[in-house]
Amino acid sequence: MEAMNRRTFIAKTAMATAGVALEGSASRRSLAADAPMKLSLSVTMAEGKRTPPAVIEPTMPFDAFLAMAKSCGYQAISMRGSQAGVDTPIEKLREMGRMVRAQGLQVSRVMPDSAEGINSDYELSTHAIRHITPYLNYAEAFHCNMIRVMVWKDPDDIVSVQRACDEARERKIRLVHNSHLGTLFETVNGAIATLKKVNRPNFGINLEPSLWVGDSHGYGIETIKRISPWLMDVELNNMADKPGSRGLGLWEKGAVDSVPVFEGLYAIHYSGWVTAFGGPVDGMTPQETARKTYEYLKPYATHTAKIDKA
Repeated sequence: MEAMNRRTFIAKTAMATAGVALEGSASRRSLAADAPMKLSLSVTMAEGKRTPPAVIEPTMPFDAFLAMAKSCGYQAISMRGSQAGVDTPIEKLREMGRMVRAQGLQVSRVMPDSAEGINSDYELSTHAIRHITPYLNYAEAFHCNMIRVMVWKDPDDIVSVQRACDEARERKIRLVHNSHLGTLFETVNGAIATLKKVNRPNFGINLEPSLWVGDSHGYGIETIKRISPWLMDVELNNMADKPGSRGLGLWEKGAVDSVPVFEGLYAIHYSGWVTAFGGPVDGMTPQETARKTYEYLKPYATHTAKIDKA
């Protein structure tokens, strides 16, 4: 990262965050005045084989996943179709919702279709925006107010997602779109243009920095400031520098650097969900990966992490 002297760093921080106390060297930022971010664990930690276009198999029972998330310290889970889909009977969904709350957890976001996760079939991946009602029912069963959807084509999908947003707004539910490849959100500029076209207060973006690694605008502080009017959710994973290599832990050196991400989130006073996304790191169990990821993220979420400027 670009070098920054102490005076410049303090000045920029003071302008970005009113009332922030700086202590120690320029590499430490204390943001106790800001509300902490909330940490969620994605069900991807318990996902296995994927069979396109629409099947993702779970690797552990739902109750075991909830117990793991709770024991690691997470406040919520990010629910996906691998554990229960949009076609799951509503009473089963409500029972699963009760299981979540019995653990003292919340559901930060739902993605009821595994097809969206695989993202290989247009009709299946974008089904939600054309038939939103059962997805709203799914979200309500988990007492959740955020649904992830997919938008591939302009203008057809723009009209569909506008209608879906209007119906969702009546039930106080938000729709979010991931910064996903192969969609209208695969670039920073494309995402912003699409958000402006949809122009709905309950439609926003779920930032996944790893998907904008190759974008010329990057995923750091300036990009986060640009998307801040629509930023509703953040999920973090890492990947190796070489395409096709295994996923890495967030704490490992890879293609994603958490520091500029959190600098951007601090600058806009983000206090929403940050989700640990991805499966177990090679050589580690899901429990070990989930715990180490939580321990890595907690200092950033609570504004106590040291941000070192090289």
